[in-house]
Amino acid sequence: MKKSFLSIPFLAAVLTLGSCSCSTTPEDKPITVEEQGLKYYLQGDGTYAVGVGDGLFLSKVTIPETYKDRKVTKIADYGFEEATYLTEIVLPKALEVGEGAFLGASNLTTITVGDKSLNTVFFNSTRKAALWNYEAPVGVDAFAGTNLMSYEFIDSHDTTIVEVKSYNGSVEKGISSIKLAAGLNEDATKVEATLDIFNGNGSQFVDFKDYGLFKDFKIKVVTEAGESEIDFAKGVALTADHYNFAHINATYPVLLFSLKLKEITNEGTIPTYISLERSGAYNWDKLMYGARGLPVVKREDLTSNVFMNFHNFRPAIKAYIAELHELNSSSTFSLYCVDNYCGLILEFFVANRIPETQWDATLLTDGSGTAAELCEVFAVDNPGAVLNELKANWANIKRDVYIAGESINLRDKYSYCDDPYYLFKYPYAILKAQPNVRYWAGRLRTGENLRDIAAKDAAFASQITSDISQFYTNSLLAALSEEDKAAFKNMYHFNDEMFSEATSQGKKAMVILGTSWGGEGENAERFYDYVRMTVEYYGKDEFVYYYKGHPGWPSSTCPDRKAVLTQLANDGYELIELDASVAAEVIMFYNPDIYLSGWQSTTFESVSDPAMACLMYGPKTASTSSYDDFMDGCIIRLPDSSTSYEHSCGASLALDATHRYYVLEFNNVDPGQQETYAKHEIAVYDGTAKALKYFKASGAAFIEVDKAGVEIA
Repeated sequence: MKKSFLSIPFLAAVLTLGSCSCSTTPEDKPITVEEQGLKYYLQGDGTYAVGVGDGLFLSKVTIPETYKDRKVTKIADYGFEEATYLTEIVLPKALEVGEGAFLGASNLTTITVGDKSLNTVFFNSTRKAALWNYEAPVGVDAFAGTNLMSYEFIDSHDTTIVEVKSYNGSVEKGISSIKLAAGLNEDATKVEATLDIFNGNGSQFVDFKDYGLFKDFKIKVVTEAGESEIDFAKGVALTADHYNFAHINATYPVLLFSLKLKEITNEGTIPTYISLERSGAYNWDKLMYGARGLPVVKREDLTSNVFMNFHNFRPAIKAYIAELHELNSSSTFSLYCVDNYCGLILEFFVANRIPETQWDATLLTDGSGTAAELCEVFAVDNPGAVLNELKANWANIKRDVYIAGESINLRDKYSYCDDPYYLFKYPYAILKAQPNVRYWAGRLRTGENLRDIAAKDAAFASQITSDISQFYTNSLLAALSEEDKAAFKNMYHFNDEMFSEATSQGKKAMVILGTSWGGEGENAERFYDYVRMTVEYYGKDEFVYYYKGHPGWPSSTCPDRKAVLTQLANDGYELIELDASVAAEVIMFYNPDIYLSGWQSTTFESVSDPAMACLMYGPKTASTSSYDDFMDGCIIRLPDSSTSYEHSCGASLALDATHRYYVLEFNNVDPGQQETYAKHEIAVYDGTAKALKYFKASGAAFIEVDKAGVEIA
């Protein structure tokens, strides 16, 4: 059967055939009806489909409800193809309309069903159709090339713009306007538009905003009598050649991703969909370079800053990628995720059976947690052998997931799988095994956080730092144009006036960096003591003090911290609270003169001058980070009921077991701190007595000195 047609010249005279003396054939063959010349085709279910047969010159055809005591249920595939004299077809009820049923019936203007005359048909991007007020299925190209008023929704490939072409439209049809509403699913943002009626052929363009199959697609035809809705269930598909998906947790990886967005999106030309764990940190209406929030989940869930929402989005992302791949099997995909969730490669691509030539992934990290995992795995006598084992495991894991089509429990089957589903120890092996994987880090140094590996195999440690691309935040920020900087500030809710109080008083700004409430000291008392000790040491005359909370644990969700901040203010140790959602590195870039204290964080590495990295809270010893060499010092919380403190030089200090103590170990590595260290090697804060004292080693014991280093008699 033909699936394209040639135009047949229109004849002014419309012929109506009389009776036909055609012979009949057995019922399992086409049967010709003498009155109209139609042919009926017996179907597998015992009903008939009907075609034009010898009625090719009829202007009007009436289809009976039954033929030879059997129901007529369908207009046959290509049954009335090129019936160019046909202007009207009358049906007893809505019959199924087969593929190409009226293809090229160029004068067909009306379909009458009972007492309804129908004249408007809609085609989607795959040329499937829906007829206004028609309730039965309609096949592909069923009404293509007819004189029915038609609207065709054409996917303008690689953009979200849909061209709506109008054929034979005119106000005489009785339709004043066409309204459409569409969405990727019930959770997605709706697209709404009103289509004009065109006199003759014409086009209108509608921005559907996103890509995918818009299944939730409804059309309302507006007439003088009111509105009539069509549920265009087959929908409209929009596709692109390439997509970016960013499913990112933590703070620094998002910062790095956003600073590379111009490159990632090719200046906004590649559709880029984002879901972020700490969603409250960002202005979702001001994402840069055309990036968009994940469209297949509810907007309020995407932006709610609820920790578990981020993890719950994964099934929706997997399904969305599968759908995009099905709509266009040649589309390619890029994933951006933090390295501790590198298993998302399996979930989004391998389980969806997308060929490896059609996806790539970029793993992101600030470097600190990654370094710990790398050292745990590769600080061994033969790290190369471990790497080969992990690479072999990865190949087998991909095979298992590909076969299963979903995530599987890995812990019981493969070595180095501490978690059932996440491959915390595999990112570097994946990088080495997959040429389509990149690895971006904030800071990895063989002599610092990879020194345990370097001690075993210096060449292997050096190879890691060579393979993983490392970036310096300030360099990326400095590379932004003025326009880009403004856009970046908008995305991050940045406030240029955040340090106005320090400016108005002519003082320096000291920012206390927070973390989770548990990490901030496990209880309110410890948080209070750390802050008070810092203010006591640096004083109030030179500094105004600020608190910058962790984006994942804002004070709005932590009433215990709020209570401590209130108590500190009441006692004369006020901290002005900054917006927790803004990344500290961004604050520091735009305010390079701020000083930092607080809990361990790679943020200390972003100070413009090492002299601005002040006190680090909480480690068991002063040398527990890659940046201990340039801090002023480290505050150590001594165990409860401590009766002595032993310093690294061997001197000891007797303590009252009924008090709680914190020891500030001053830096003796940084040359800039040698003068301070020469005055006093430690300071002790008695949290019970709320007193800060300074000490210097003298033989096997400490003697008390003042801040200037003068011995107190």
